Amino acid sequence: MSEDTKQKLFDVLDNLYYSWDYHATLPVIDEFEEGWRRHPAPKSHLDDFGSHKLVEIIESNSTSINESSKRLENYLSRNTWFDKFVTENPKFEVLKSNPIAYFCMEFGLIDWLQIYSGGLGVLAGDYLKEVSDLGIPVVGIGIFYNQGYFHQRFSPDGRQLDEYLTQDPLDFPLTLVKDKLGSTLKVQIDIKDHVVYAQAWELKIGRVSLYLLDTNIDENRLEEDKMISAHLYGGDNDTRIRQEILLGIGGARLLRELEIDPSIFHMNEGHSGFLVLEIAKQLMQEKNIDFLTAMREVDAELVFTNHTLKPAGNDNFPYELVASYLYAYCDDLDTNLEAIFELGRDDDYSSGNFSMTMLGFRHAKVSTAVSKLHGEAASRIWPKYPLLPVTNGTHVPTWLNPELNKLLENHLGFDWALNPLEVDLNKIYNIPQKDLWDVHIRRKHKLINSLNRELSLNLNPEALTIAWSRRLASYKRPDLIISDIERMKRIVNNSERPVQILIAGKAHPRDISAVDLLQKINQQLSSAINSELSQKVVVIPDYNWKLAKAMVSGSDVWLNTPFRFEEASGTSGMKACLNGVLQLTTLDGWTDEVEWADKGFIVDHNDPVTSLHDNLEFIVTPLFFDRNHDGYNEKWVKMMIESIVLAVKDFSSTRMVKDYLEKVYSQILTEKH
Repeated sequence: MSEDTKQKLFDVLDNLYYSWDYHATLPVIDEFEEGWRRHPAPKSHLDDFGSHKLVEIIESNSTSINESSKRLENYLSRNTWFDKFVTENPKFEVLKSNPIAYFCMEFGLIDWLQIYSGGLGVLAGDYLKEVSDLGIPVVGIGIFYNQGYFHQRFSPDGRQLDEYLTQDPLDFPLTLVKDKLGSTLKVQIDIKDHVVYAQAWELKIGRVSLYLLDTNIDENRLEEDKMISAHLYGGDNDTRIRQEILLGIGGARLLRELEIDPSIFHMNEGHSGFLVLEIAKQLMQEKNIDFLTAMREVDAELVFTNHTLKPAGNDNFPYELVASYLYAYCDDLDTNLEAIFELGRDDDYSSGNFSMTMLGFRHAKVSTAVSKLHGEAASRIWPKYPLLPVTNGTHVPTWLNPELNKLLENHLGFDWALNPLEVDLNKIYNIPQKDLWDVHIRRKHKLINSLNRELSLNLNPEALTIAWSRRLASYKRPDLIISDIERMKRIVNNSERPVQILIAGKAHPRDISAVDLLQKINQQLSSAINSELSQKVVVIPDYNWKLAKAMVSGSDVWLNTPFRFEEASGTSGMKACLNGVLQLTTLDGWTDEVEWADKGFIVDHNDPVTSLHDNLEFIVTPLFFDRNHDGYNEKWVKMMIESIVLAVKDFSSTRMVKDYLEKVYSQILTEKH
């Protein structure tokens, strides 16, 4: 075995670029075929092989390993879109020495790294991949959760069970951050009456470094301190405020220790809001100014993105809790607890508590919404704080299935997806309809075969397959599809036009209404009286990132049914749209920005139950099954093509990141100049 080839393999696996590189064909990456359930990281999986097996794998894959290594090398070394952009927009040159620092509580990057829960994390992961592709200088700050987010199982009575599995950082492509002397770098954070220590792990995401804070170390003698970074969104308000102190204050201190001086701090949701205190402290030290003066200058570097109007997503803490955890900072800031509390006090919407959302609004130069409708709705709740809408987007190379990408490359050019707005998207209309349909059918069969194999189901690969798949919450109405059971029975049991519905999603363990709703759905579907829905309407367990990838490319129709003004954006439908999966949707979040004629189907929010079932019975199903001699409906496939163009043009993370750069970050850099 060539040691050089072995090293190349491990070098490639140490950078997540391979996970969105269509042309990386590495051993163990595809070993799990289309399954999704609890797979190890490829690098740790290789470590499990004996030396003889490892030699065999590397020798039989030497060509693909060398090619993947060369692609990574070329990706990291070539000129980027940002290099050209800076020559035309010189005020952004400062980012090369003083990058954007992007703070988020969770990052959804790959299925086997459980540091994400849902859309917020996946959006953050897509953001980092996109800035890497475009070459925009960014560092990410998050937390390494030693027990991650829960894995989902169901009890016999249909109740969601939460199972946490320990994550060993050494199993992942993480590097322990060292100081200049080669020792493990540790930051100190005051929590209550003592110091808590945190180390950091670096994860390479293409050109971007993501730093993940970790308190599970021996220097922390108290178990409660080690447990700060145990679970994503676990525990009570005490745990939450500890984690947010770690992320905001600890993250800002980590950057200082790394001698990274950001031009812009981007708070992706309010969880990192406490970093305003640390920025103020650093300004006081650098400029020899008092606390109030420093607080007036903090906004010169801050961007804040709000992702939800729901109270559960906007953390707030009572005075006593804030006082007990932050009184140690009074000396650092030369102020008192009342002054600190006033920074986030919210009498209007948080009953006088300390609101992390208010902390963000009050101290950011620019606050953003994640869709136009979200910005409109937010203005009614927070009229004093206008939000600039930057509609979310999805990372094309990550979420576009490889078979469809291969077809698109024939028309758009090799590696087109790394900057999809630089190509002529009109060429997509030249794709032969049968070629697109055949690709879709292959993806659909892979999804159905995987579900049948993993769950011992008997799903029909020829049936019209409708998916409701995302984080499960009551306002998203996963139960709307079975709100008229008798009519649904008629729709799914038409032998000439069979229909099947897949429901998948995790309910947050503390969202009891969602947990109850999921159990109710399971019980409805398993009751003897509804036996006609068996194998026709199915709840898929153990929802995760990889299952989502399979569903957004293998379904025929993507169902999206939130209450209007309650889904801030949503991105699962964008991913499905990208893969040519047609939308059946209410108009909320991103879907409100689209003219859906000849692209998808609209559920009327005034009478959603009737509208949904009418669509299915009289429009969607007949259109799907009314096929030509080649086995597809020409209008349906034309809608698929329109969906792909729409997703790439208007709802890619490329468009989103460029909007942030030109509409949001530019405001801060202009002010600084």
